[in-house]
Amino acid sequence: MSKEISEWTDLFIYGTLLPGCRLNNRISGCLYHGPVILKEAKLYDLGYFPGIVQEDGFVIGEWISVPPLMLKELDHIEDYHVEREPKDCLYIRKIVKIQRLADGNFFDVNTYLYNKNNEQLLLNRENLETRFADYRDGDVVRIERPIDHGCYRRYLNEQNVEGSWLIVFGSNLNLHLLESRVGKVGEGRVGWIPNFRLLFNKQSYPGSKKSYANIQYQPHARTPAVAWWLDQSQLDQMDEIEGFPNHYLRIVVPFIAHETHKVIEYCQTYIAHTNALGPGTPSNSYRKHLEAGYLKFGFGEAPS
Repeated sequence: MSKEISEWTDLFIYGTLLPGCRLNNRISGCLYHGPVILKEAKLYDLGYFPGIVQEDGFVIGEWISVPPLMLKELDHIEDYHVEREPKDCLYIRKIVKIQRLADGNFFDVNTYLYNKNNEQLLLNRENLETRFADYRDGDVVRIERPIDHGCYRRYLNEQNVEGSWLIVFGSNLNLHLLESRVGKVGEGRVGWIPNFRLLFNKQSYPGSKKSYANIQYQPHARTPAVAWWLDQSQLDQMDEIEGFPNHYLRIVVPFIAHETHKVIEYCQTYIAHTNALGPGTPSNSYRKHLEAGYLKFGFGEAPS
């Protein structure tokens, strides 16, 4: 690693800075290291942006590295000022321990925590509460709306209450199997997940020798996949089948459809929870489902 890169700061991002979100252009030139999970944290929608606090729960985001000048600009965007008292900052930059999805390794990085005790926020709380008058915690109106599944891009994605695009890359590539689980599916789009590779390290249960498909961030790799339009009831069924949130997490990743070639969209998929990782091999029946999908959609020989 060069001296210049070594001076960069590792950062956990989870909101508007994420790829596909409105402030992502502010981190143009950063280094990406893939999706990660922050445990013992809770994600909230604050209206125009999200925030996290250290409570029970988990938050899905991405691990990036940024140069010194970019970090200074991000501090300004997040209203974090080193020279000020914490009460005068909307966010506090703090070191937290993240866990990388697909291999479970831990890393210490910086992130911006929402400062619920910000003095200016408290002074304007009465005005802010009117924006969230429809959300109540018992008899108390709150300005913070919890996002229990921990994924901000999924939260934005689900503003369309009719349904969402769900990317499949494992046994659910077998359309017969998928429809036996959730019924007739809507429109399908063939393509790939850029910068992710396919692997089989999701154990069926702890200590099992059987494993299922998973994806892992890897620059320049691609995983063949199909995005299906599912309604909300079908997504709920898939959550039960995939064991959300203890076995698989439903998060948002990039997708490129063959017909749009190189146009990146951000759609939902399942990626293994770090607690469910381990060595193993797919069963013969699982391989047959994968092979059927690869054959139907022209992906070539299915990986083993």
